Amino acid sequence: HAPSLADFTENTFGGGTFGGVTQEGLYQQFGIQVSNVPKPVCENILNAIGENTSLRRLSFTNQPKTALTNCIDNNNFLMIYNNDMSAQGADTKYVIEACTCQTVCGQCIMDEDEVRCVGECPINSQQCTTNADCSGECVGCVIPDGQSSGTCQACQRVGYLESKGNQFINTGTTLQMDSVIEAVFKVSSQKGDELVIGVLTPNAAIGLYGRGTSASFKNGIGTQVYYGKTTVEEFLNTLFTASLRNGVFTVNGKSLTFNKTTIFNNNKTAYLFAGNNSGPYGKSKIKAYSFKIYHNTSLVRDFVPVLDPTGVPALYDKVSKTLFYNAGTGQFGYGS
Repeated sequence: HAPSLADFTENTFGGGTFGGVTQEGLYQQFGIQVSNVPKPVCENILNAIGENTSLRRLSFTNQPKTALTNCIDNNNFLMIYNNDMSAQGADTKYVIEACTCQTVCGQCIMDEDEVRCVGECPINSQQCTTNADCSGECVGCVIPDGQSSGTCQACQRVGYLESKGNQFINTGTTLQMDSVIEAVFKVSSQKGDELVIGVLTPNAAIGLYGRGTSASFKNGIGTQVYYGKTTVEEFLNTLFTASLRNGVFTVNGKSLTFNKTTIFNNNKTAYLFAGNNSGPYGKSKIKAYSFKIYHNTSLVRDFVPVLDPTGVPALYDKVSKTLFYNAGTGQFGYGS
């Protein structure tokens, strides 16, 4: 039957499994999550999208403004529609590469074939003595040394945070049986067991980690997910999009199903750039572009790389409206 919006809660139909509806990262649009779509079905959908269709594009699940233009054997994507279901604007030509957003509040939109930024955080010279004097998302009072007052400044968005082997972040949330992880990152080096995100338990580990110089990722319980590139150098220059959803680990389109029932019997909070083994284990050297953690369909962490109002690299969680800082030593690097 033709599904209504109310049906999009993990229902399986002929061509895939429908998940929830989201507006995260979108402007006047919504996306319907679809997973486990065979390549022929995905290609048929892509070929059907046109200038006058209500379906504006397929996009990557963790990059809803970036159009998916090629299908693999097993596909997970968002089906993007305008809120009014119109066939106007923000179609497959939607791009964000030229975006000029500077703060975490800003959103890149396609407006009459031009990319522009809307909704920036306020950046002004308003006088302040405490953060309470300032308004806006990720905005704080910056007081120069020796002064009693300062000005309100906003967090500045950066492209990525880079851990150098001694930095990690405690996400403050556990990984549960129904947790979903979505991550976009690059590996800076491979030296051993290096966790991108993870928790270690008495039975095994849940997370994503690289192994030595084998140019591969494993699912945390010893089974290889991604077999890597021809050389380690090529591997280190690859942008990885990884997810853990319903017991299926996917890295750059290559998937593996595993039994997750034995590895969630713990109350440890998940670490980023390392694994939580009652302390950081396997601290990694990676460039992190985005991380999201869901409990079932509820988004609990949506991390954005920023410089805080004083210029310190951190991750800003758009859900809790909180800055998460390095819990290790040294300081994160960052880049555009």
